Amino acid sequence: MVHCYDPIPYQLWTDISIGMGAGMGPADFTMGQDNYDLYVDQLMQQNKKDFFDQIQQVDFPQDHLYLEEGYPEKELPQIVIENNIDLLVMGTSYHSGLIGSTIEKVLDEVDCDLMAIPAPL
Repeated sequence: MVHCYDPIPYQLWTDISIGMGAGMGPADFTMGQDNYDLYVDQLMQQNKKDFFDQIQQVDFPQDHLYLEEGYPEKELPQIVIENNIDLLVMGTSYHSGLIGSTIEKVLDEVDCDLMAIPAPL
């Protein structure tokens, strides 16, 4: 069971700060490294809580649970290789394309079968 999340990149974070200093927000607003680190930590904690809240309904061994910071198309292929996975099952709630943009990106990067399961509406 894998869940990937991706924080706003630091470069974009600092670009937002520059915009805020140009009259787009409060004068005391800062988006420096300390606030970025806090943001990344809070994002990880929230994703960890949500991930473990969802999976406690299913019996998965702890060594088969992955909460990864990064893009699925970069993280999943590595997990597939490291664990010798033959079948990757992904949920999808696609809005355009054949099966969804994330699955289409992952499909090109993994050397295993991939099954897409539509999420309930």
